[in-house]
Amino acid sequence: MIRKRLTRHEQQELTRQKLIRSAARIFARVGFEGASVEAIAKDAGFSRGAFYSNFSTKEELLIAAFEAHCRQMNEETEAILSRQQKASERYRELRSLYVKLASDPEGGALEAECQLCASRNSAFYPRFSEVQDSELRSLTSFLQRYLKERAVTPAIPPEDLAISLIAMSRGLRTYKMVENSLSPKSIERILHLLFDSIMSGIPR
Repeated sequence: MIRKRLTRHEQQELTRQKLIRSAARIFARVGFEGASVEAIAKDAGFSRGAFYSNFSTKEELLIAAFEAHCRQMNEETEAILSRQQKASERYRELRSLYVKLASDPEGGALEAECQLCASRNSAFYPRFSEVQDSELRSLTSFLQRYLKERAVTPAIPPEDLAISLIAMSRGLRTYKMVENSLSPKSIERILHLLFDSIMSGIPR
């Protein structure tokens, strides 16, 4: 079978995606400050020049890696939302998705690096905030539909529910990064309890 020759644009996009994947691993392992352009490029199989052909700064690559991480999360959330299932089944799938995310050390470390960078770099903050807002919008949309289908009135608005659920899963993920005794099973039990407690409401 003859392999299709990539266009220049396709080749550049492939290079960009490889750099993003390598950066996510290295940022998570040694931190933003500890990661060098050379190490990221080498891990991806490219030269320093390839890095600067795709990214102006390390900060730009950091937010690109975080965007890719959040995009996958949003796509999985949207996939659950679009399934023709009972609301209760979609809710259980969403809850399981957040358990998986809370157990992901690389994603947690990457997010922590972004939060630190956003708190110290005013130019970085707007893009970081935009990426976070996309996750919030996606989850809020899911909750609005779920609550409507279940004819449930929540104790607080759907957006506040979404913020609570995101904050809890991120908090557990951060705790897991430094406390190895927290098992995946414990994370599952804790998040199931918290999700169900927060999502309880008064039937209309």
